This record gives sequence, C-alpha cells and structure tokens, in this order.
Amino acid sequence: MIKYLTLLLFCNSVFSQAHSFGLVDGSINSSRYRFSFSPNTATVEDADLSNTSFLVSENTEIRNNWVLLFNYDFSRNSINADAPLANVDEEPLVKENQSLRIGAQKTFSRKWAINLSIPFHRVLLNDPAPGKDKRETSIGDIDLAAKYSLKKSGDLSIALRPFISLPTGSEVYITTDRSVGFGVDGLISRRFKKSKVYGSLGVAFNPKAIMDFNYYTGHVSTVDHKLQLRFGAGYAYDFLNALGLNLEVYGKFNSKFERYASPIQTQLSFKYDLLPKRLGLFGGFGFEGFKPSKNEKTIFVGGKLLFGRTNKYLSDERKETVKESLELRLQVNFDRDKDLIRPDSHQKLDEFYNKLVLYIDDIEFLNIEGHTDSRNSDSYNQDLSERRAKVVKEYLIKKGIDRSKLKSIGFGESKLLNRGNQESDHAENRRVEIKVDFE
Repeated sequence: MIKYLTLLLFCNSVFSQAHSFGLVDGSINSSRYRFSFSPNTATVEDADLSNTSFLVSENTEIRNNWVLLFNYDFSRNSINADAPLANVDEEPLVKENQSLRIGAQKTFSRKWAINLSIPFHRVLLNDPAPGKDKRETSIGDIDLAAKYSLKKSGDLSIALRPFISLPTGSEVYITTDRSVGFGVDGLISRRFKKSKVYGSLGVAFNPKAIMDFNYYTGHVSTVDHKLQLRFGAGYAYDFLNALGLNLEVYGKFNSKFERYASPIQTQLSFKYDLLPKRLGLFGGFGFEGFKPSKNEKTIFVGGKLLFGRTNKYLSDERKETVKESLELRLQVNFDRDKDLIRPDSHQKLDEFYNKLVLYIDDIEFLNIEGHTDSRNSDSYNQDLSERRAKVVKEYLIKKGIDRSKLKSIGFGESKLLNRGNQESDHAENRRVEIKVDFE
C-alpha cells in the first residue's frame, strides 16, 4: 500500500484533446479526453485499484471508497481552422473554453470500480463579423466507465477500463460527439519507493464522430474520429509527504493517422494533500506539443475527496494466519441423498466454530462450499450440494456467528477430488470446503 496517498483530480477540458483540427468539422471527440480517478496519477488512468484503500491509523483502513472529483480549467485557441478565413493562415474557431467537470467513483473491491463524470463548458466562439464573437454555455458528453484489475503482483498492476459516452452535449457549441461512443483502455503501472510510471493504450469507436462544420461560410474539410487509437504515459513523484508532481504525455490518432486528428498533449501538475489521505488539491498547466504558432494552452485547478467504510486493517502476515486456520476441507458426514448433518460430524463443526470466533472480526465473510459425489444426475447433485452448504451455514449461525459473515454455495459434482467408484472414493467427494474472503 502506498504510504502517502496523493489525492488528485486532473483533467483537461473537452477541447484539450481536440487541439487544432485542420479545416475543422464539429466532431471534436468531446467525451473522450482523459479524466483520471486514480488517487496518485494525473490525466492518464492508473492500473492499481488497491490504492483506493488506505490506512487512517495503525489498525484501521478505509475501503470500498467513494471518490468525488471536481475540476476547473481554462484554455485558449481550443480549436483552430487552417482554412483562410480572413486572409490569415490560421484562425481559432473556439477562442476560449472554460470547463467545470464533476465526477464520482465507487470502488467495490480491489478488483473493480465504476465511475461517472459530467462536464460543463462555457465557450467563446469566433465570429467572422467584427465584434460578433459569441460566449455560450453547454453541457458536454457524459462518461460512464469501469475498471477491472487483471493482475496485481507486488508493485506491478494491469487492468482494463471499458467506457461508454452519452451524446448529451451540443453540436452548435461543439461539445458533443453526436452519438453513443464506446471503447476500452488497457492500463499498466509500476510503483517504486517514491514514484510511479504508468501508461495506457486503447481504442474508441463513435459511429457519428464525423460531420461538416459550417459555422463559417464556405466549405470546410471533415476529420474522421469514428475509430480512435488512444495512448498515454506518465510519471508521478512524491518529493514531500504531502506534495508531489505529475508529468504526462497523451493523445490519440484516427484510423488514417491524419495530422490534425493526431494531437499530443503535454502537461505538468503539482498536488498537495490538504487533509492527509482524504482531500487533495492540484493545479498546473498544459500545452499542445509538436505544433507551430497558436497552439492550445490550458491552466487548471481542482480537487479530490475520498471517503468510505472503515474496516479493521490486516497485514499480509495476519491474513495468512487467518487463512491457514480457517480455510480447510470439512468431511461433514451426510446420509446418502440427505442434507441432514449426522451426529458424528457435530464435533468437527463445533471445533471449527471455536476457531472461527477467534478470527471472525478479521474477515469480510466465509464462503461455505458444498460438494457431492458423482452418483445421481448433475441437476440433482447441484441442488443437493446447495442444500448441504446451507445446512452447515445455518448450523454455525445457530452457534452464534453473524449471518452476514457467512455465504453458502453448491458445486454439485463439478469439483471431484477422486474419480474412483469405491464407496471410500464417493465419501471423499462428499465434503464441505471453507474459503476466506477479506474484501
């Protein structure tokens, strides 16, 4: 677990990924810009979900967190047109953009989480007529995403992030991709003592993310953003207990690798823990890389608030002790085709109960798994195994174990230990297994 958890919200506005679209159309990929819910990264999402749990004291941690995010940024020259509009080589279509983005994430375990984010924009549109520039307010496209951890091994994390966007923005004010979009990012991160490197690579598809933009009279070319390749890389460093920085590069390409559909953004942010491990503030600046004059520049400020359920903290050593004591196979004896515990098995269950009460506060719940031999049909054995697991669960509840700490499930004959046909083989397969869950 990260000793000092940096709390950060960092995102660019909808136009921060649009950048300069040569002969721009209205399709500016408004919902697909980066927005990180990770506690210690900036714009590129981190693969590690375990860092949403953190210690608040030696024996207590916060888990299953809610993360609330808020961000404001200001950018100039958000979208430029390279077509001559007033006998100049380049003219901004969107002179200024102010964005407020709010979001929330619910982390259900160290395996997966879901989040929702909503942008609001106030844009200054360039009008060819002198003194006719227009400042308008609009919501952007709403994003819904999930993150699922594929691997967590030491300091290395790998995850997938599927996402979907809803076309809630405005075509008139260039804040929408016009239809439902979806895609997936692959995430990877590696934690070191005081720093972290991380990256993402993914694809996004939006069937209507291409259209002619006719705000200016005269023809303009279209830029195809229906299929996108998204990428990002970052480096985070904590140089003081509550202070750190993030340096990131990210962008996207369309299927044709067109120059103006391939912006790359470079950003630097500083972050500060106002309330340690609960409330963090950030601020910084970004600019569009590898572009000539009139490239987009942005400044931003924001924050992230974490809260959740308070649990008892267990070290890895304690968890191993609990597992060694409670995870076992119980040869609970049942008569054939019956779900009643035979009296000669009561002593085994009583001995297990005496151990369970010593560790019950350390666990989230126990899985009680019922198994049968291979005689009778699959459906019959499945039902019988479920009934037997439930009987063991009810036995422990009557002894005094909280019902919320116990779950029962049947596997029928799907996990045989012995495939022989002797009675002793069948007896070995008729069993109840106990598994511990700490999440």
